[in-house]
Amino acid sequence: MSTPRLDRIAATCPDIPNRIHLADDRWITVTGYNPDSDEFEDVLLFPGVDVPDGDAWLREDAWELSLTQGDARGGRLFVEVPLEAVRALIEDHGGEHPEQD
Repeated sequence: MSTPRLDRIAATCPDIPNRIHLADDRWITVTGYNPDSDEFEDVLLFPGVDVPDGDAWLREDAWELSLTQGDARGGRLFVEVPLEAVRALIEDHGGEHPEQD
């Protein structure tokens, strides 16, 4: 399964939040891809997106979420999440939705 939007975001390394619409009509936001560490600085899981098992999702930052992401009530923010963990999450939700922002 491909993740073209995620791949584009990683290739351009933007520091701004980028939403990804999942095939099951859920959303995530990724911010600040670092190619040196192969991680996203922040990954916001919107309500309805479960936290996958694994070490990649251990670093949750609830304080930062409450201070800066008030529009994602019920969502969860994780820091320093590897690209491949985000890709696996997207694939677990059926891939990327054909219609993005």
